[in-house]
Amino acid sequence: MQRIQDTFINVLDKFVPLADRVVLEIGCGTGYYSEQIAHRCRRLIGIDPDSQKLEIANCLVLPNAQFLPRSIQSTDFADGRFDAAIFTLSLHHVPVADMRRALDEAMRVTTPGGRIVVLEPTTKGSFFDAELQFGACDGDERPAKAAAQKALEDHPKLQELVGLRGETVFKLDNLEDFMSSMAPRDPGRRFKNIDLIPAFLRTHKYKLRATRSVTIYKIRA
Repeated sequence: MQRIQDTFINVLDKFVPLADRVVLEIGCGTGYYSEQIAHRCRRLIGIDPDSQKLEIANCLVLPNAQFLPRSIQSTDFADGRFDAAIFTLSLHHVPVADMRRALDEAMRVTTPGGRIVVLEPTTKGSFFDAELQFGACDGDERPAKAAAQKALEDHPKLQELVGLRGETVFKLDNLEDFMSSMAPRDPGRRFKNIDLIPAFLRTHKYKLRATRSVTIYKIRA
């Protein structure tokens, strides 16, 4: 599966200039967004609790980036160390009970006047349809996505500056590519329509579109 389009970095360039800034990326994973962010800022620290993904990220040639095994619920960074903190498709992966704590920590380590950026998946697009219908990729994450949105809306110190929509487009070579890349699951024959995957892929011309929300916040005094 190949990512052939992703609008996130263009949104970031327009609304959050990163030149000469120190940035924290929360949930950096294997470093897909890290590489783009690092080319735009002075210094990038990427954190993720998944050590296997960090091994891949650390193979990137990014002299101004460092990747650390950390959870955003609790870091050892100094207050106000970063000019911006960016959640890259990660807030909904935080346990619901810890989401407020994660946001508090992101704000603590961000300088006053800095920005909190939250990139999150929505429940729109053919990529989400595949997750829902066939148990593909991360499956049905609607409760977690809704909890993340509520945590953002309810936080008294986060002021939304701009909310936008982005999109990521994935290209699949064939059915085998879908099966290996998105690993559709059929536990207990829950997904009765898993045999419909070939027709689903043909309908979408082997391209899956994932709609994203991109929300930029400032920290209230």
